[in-house]
Order: sequence, then C-alpha cells, then structure tokens
Amino acid sequence: MTQNTRQTPWFAVRLAFCLILVCFYGCAGKHWEPLSGQDVFLLLVGAGIQTVDCGQTLALVNDPAYREMNPILGADPSRNEVWAWMIGSLITKVVVTWYLDPKDRPVWEVGTSLISLWAVTNNMDEGLSPRF
Repeated sequence: MTQNTRQTPWFAVRLAFCLILVCFYGCAGKHWEPLSGQDVFLLLVGAGIQTVDCGQTLALVNDPAYREMNPILGADPSRNEVWAWMIGSLITKVVVTWYLDPKDRPVWEVGTSLISLWAVTNNMDEGLSPRF
C-alpha cells in the first residue's frame, strides 16, 4: 500500500482568500444592484451546466484513464478538491454577477457558461458521464 503524498495547495487557498478580501474591500462603497429575473435565469443555467461538469470531473477522479485539464485542479484531483473548486467557482460567479453593472452581467454570465459548456461537451466526446 502506498501512502498518499498529495498535500493541500495552501498557496492557492491563501491566494484565493486574499483576492476575495481585496475584491470585497474594493466593493465596500459600491451600490450593489439587485439581480434581475434574467440574471437569475442565466445564473441557474450556468449552475446547471457547471453541475454536470462537476459530475464529469468526479467521474474521472478514480479513473486512471483520464486526466483533468483544469490547471488549478491539477491532473489528478481528489473528490474534495473537485467539490471545493466547483462550489467556490459558483459562489464567485454569483458575487461577480452581483457586482457587475446590470448591462454587463449577461456578457459575463453567458461567457462563463459557454466555457463550462465547452468542457461538458468535450468530456462527453471523451465518454465521461456525470457521477456524483
């Protein structure tokens, strides 16, 4: 039996925490506009696509035939790393959407959803199905 030598990427965790603090510090005086119905709809569509991507990524965690392409997760992420990345990216997407000017929100929401959709279709072409 081999020992798991994989360690938590604390540098990445600290960097993400610092970026969140800087973002909120910069947003302290901003008047946050409420999300419109269109914003909520686009966020839900994006969350659905990202959930499928999460399931596909979890499916490859225990399959040595596949490697993750996300450079932040690394080639062989753990289940916890996949969940942390997906939950963190969903929270980030909502916060950035809320922060943006309402006229710029659809560009951000559709753009990020298209990136996730590309990943999902690429995974499907490789034969990956979501498994939670």
